[in-house]
Amino acid sequence: MANIVGNSFKPWVIDQVETRQNVLAQEFRLDDSFVKYVSKTPWMRMASSVDVMNTGSFLPTGNELAKSHVLFGGTIGTFRETKEDGEVFYTNLGLKYGVATDGSSVNPNSYGFGGNEWGIRPMPGLTSLKVDNYNNGAIRKGVINFTCYSKEQFTILETLYMRVGYYILVEWGHTTYLNSKTTPYEVETRQDFNTKAFTSFFEGKKASQILSEIDNEVEDTSGNYDGFLGRVTNFQWSFNNGVYECSITAYSPGDVIESLKSNKTFSTKNIDALPTGSATPAESGSAPPPPPALFIQNRNSNELSATLYRESVNLDKKGTSYSKLPKETKANVEFYRWTDGNGSKYYFVTLGRLLKLIEAKLLLYDDDSSAIINIDSDYDTNYCARFPEQISTDYGVCYVPFKISNKTNTKSWASLNLNSICGDKTYAYKNYVGRMMHILINFDFITQTINDNLDDKNRLNLKDFLQSLLNGVQQSLGGINDFTVGYDYITNTLKIYDNSPLVTEQLVTGKKPSVAKFKSYGVEKNNKGSFLLNISLESSLSKDMASMIAVGSQDNGNQVGENATSFSLYNKGLKDRVNPSKLDAFTSKSTTKTDSDDNEVFLNNKDILYGLVSTRGTQGSSNVDMRAAYGANTEFANYYLGLATKQEDIPGNFFIPFNLTLEMDGLSGMRIYDVFSITNEILPEQYNETLQFVIKGLNHSVDKGGWTTTLDSLTYNQSKATDPQPVYQIKGKQGSSPGGSPGPSSSPTGPTKYAPIKEPAPLRLEIKRLREVTYNNGSGQLKATLGELSYVNDNGGREKLGYTMELPWRNNKNRVSCIIPNPDGYGCAKVSNHHKYGNCFHVTPDPPGRSEIMIHRGVNETWGVGCILPVPEFETIDNAKMAEAGTVIQEKTGTTYYAKRDASKAFVARIFDKIPEGYFKIAIIGVPGTEMDTYKKSYADTSKNYTPAPTLAP
Repeated sequence: MANIVGNSFKPWVIDQVETRQNVLAQEFRLDDSFVKYVSKTPWMRMASSVDVMNTGSFLPTGNELAKSHVLFGGTIGTFRETKEDGEVFYTNLGLKYGVATDGSSVNPNSYGFGGNEWGIRPMPGLTSLKVDNYNNGAIRKGVINFTCYSKEQFTILETLYMRVGYYILVEWGHTTYLNSKTTPYEVETRQDFNTKAFTSFFEGKKASQILSEIDNEVEDTSGNYDGFLGRVTNFQWSFNNGVYECSITAYSPGDVIESLKSNKTFSTKNIDALPTGSATPAESGSAPPPPPALFIQNRNSNELSATLYRESVNLDKKGTSYSKLPKETKANVEFYRWTDGNGSKYYFVTLGRLLKLIEAKLLLYDDDSSAIINIDSDYDTNYCARFPEQISTDYGVCYVPFKISNKTNTKSWASLNLNSICGDKTYAYKNYVGRMMHILINFDFITQTINDNLDDKNRLNLKDFLQSLLNGVQQSLGGINDFTVGYDYITNTLKIYDNSPLVTEQLVTGKKPSVAKFKSYGVEKNNKGSFLLNISLESSLSKDMASMIAVGSQDNGNQVGENATSFSLYNKGLKDRVNPSKLDAFTSKSTTKTDSDDNEVFLNNKDILYGLVSTRGTQGSSNVDMRAAYGANTEFANYYLGLATKQEDIPGNFFIPFNLTLEMDGLSGMRIYDVFSITNEILPEQYNETLQFVIKGLNHSVDKGGWTTTLDSLTYNQSKATDPQPVYQIKGKQGSSPGGSPGPSSSPTGPTKYAPIKEPAPLRLEIKRLREVTYNNGSGQLKATLGELSYVNDNGGREKLGYTMELPWRNNKNRVSCIIPNPDGYGCAKVSNHHKYGNCFHVTPDPPGRSEIMIHRGVNETWGVGCILPVPEFETIDNAKMAEAGTVIQEKTGTTYYAKRDASKAFVARIFDKIPEGYFKIAIIGVPGTEMDTYKKSYADTSKNYTPAPTLAP
């Protein structure tokens, strides 16, 4: 099944919804069908997988105990029969009745069951159950409650049902239901409760077969049955007034993905940077050669890395830029080598092939060599959000085929070689839908992500590894995706989803889907009646969405830095009287706000990205140059999708966090990510006209009052378009932004130049790290390392220049930690006319364990992934001394974003002019007092909820 978000309900589920609503609205409400339907009662049953092996016990051996103690209302027995054609099935022994007189533990009576030691006691039985879906439907959790009335009963049921790690099968449904699969519908009263899943459970069949048979039974009963197969994880019981009140918790097989580890440990040893027998730098008198690529260094650490290395060798030997499996038909490219203008090589593998390699080499396997879990890597059925002119800004992470033009649309740059060899088997499926499995992942990034996700025993948690990998990919592609690792419990398959309204059935298939519509309230005679029991709506807005909401409360929500167009459409026709116009920092500098002003910034960002990829292809540039464009790429992507939302009527690239909850008479067959709508008897008209709902939560509850199903949902704007086109663009003013000041991404004049390494180099700068502080950048509390920056003259004298901000110390973790201090000084080269930062500096050779660290202008530490940001001065809370301040706030030199940025940029320019040499050394003083060995968070985690911060001693 495709990983589409926003699927239609299955056709037979829609039929069941319509049938129920029609029956409840029929004119003659005392006919047979109506009376039977409204008088329905629930049934539920639980069976155990425990076989008794101890022949010395008084309990029967094998599965006899489980067969004679199926909890079904009370307790029933079942026995195995064989039909004439050889088909095996299990049938009930019948309901228990009467009072036992022999005191046996197994008897056909409803009283005295399990002996009469405590007097004549009723038989045990189920009282209630609740099944919830978690992790986007990947995991189902069941809580089942039952009672026992004697010690002997409790002994038996404790043996069967309170065994952690053992399976239980729970089934439930309506005794009387409307069969909407027939025409006209029929009212069915269930007589035979012997399902195929029940038989397979006692026959010891695989979980995948049992789950498939549950799914088939759900369809055969038009959604009036459901089942849950799970492993017991916890239990509890209490004894009150002579009654054992028992409860067990079980999880579906999907919980395996939370703790799924690689089948082997990984070596953390790398090969030497220098080939065996070669001269050392000191012996040869030359500069050390660059270290080999990380995936080459780790080629012997695990089978996956070894395979990547072999494929790189094959590509180099063949002299071609791509390869695929000989019989592969779904992808023209699976391994790819790209060479930049400097001759540097980058090696990639498609996400689809990477997942196949993981499934083949890193999982645990059954006796028949099949993996314990499947991984969906199909190129044709896995989709993600994209947009025309989308690019990757970090080839060190991922690469996708692209074509992008400059701001005036007079020039364009494309990945022509990759576009031509991929043909129609490529990432770009439609203008706003991509084929996820065709995304090319960098070998080095795969290796680094593996190293970052090893546990203390050098085992790899596969879910964490894949999620970290996907987090890096979505950041490099403009931040429009929301990739999550999920699980389909019916097919036992790990799947990757993109939680975006762009990946809906309508945009993927190009056809408007059939959307189930629930009647919200009341009865219209001979039309529709509601079977909903309760409706509620709750907004669940996170702090991260605060600025987006503020922008979205005006009619034009497409501002620089935020795409709140979905909220803007929701608020269409409304205006905030107190603050009618919410502008971002850029547009607030203009006295008159126009769409053209916003578009100018958009076009400037586009020009930056065009220049970046064209320069990379012709002259070469560093990965740090690419990553420096993360911000421009994110703004460009969000604004583009905002334009598309208005011009092409796409639903926008995020869900509105309004949770509509529906509680109804029990109904199964609905799935997480299915889409539905609701009539507006109790809702404002605007909800019916503009919004649809995607299921994000689904649970079932059964007790003596009946079976109820509850849906939780996310909200998004309906899309009218089935084949949206690229957006048109407003031509911007050439070379400047509103007010005559440089735009947020204006390019410097001339090519970027790196000063060459020249030894010996004088010490010119010194950073004295003071402490880790809380940094308030105006939108939240962040963590940063505060330092004092000084200039060092020829005599060794120090002249204080200002301050520096870096990432907090996180044990030198790549992209989340500041670099290791070096009192002797790192080499540092001047960089002239950097396309993003103007004049700045590059730390070279690389610090230990890090690469491409720069010193450049910035507003707060989130600008960097380990870089150093000089700032002239800060305000502090209560005017405290800088070295003693626990919290620092924005610079004195301005209140808007660009004023602060320009102040830092001017400060870096002054430092640049002050240093006469092109290559010099910078000393960094301040050793962390605490190692952060327990730090496990990924770079993409922006919560800043780190482990306790160390003290940085001067």
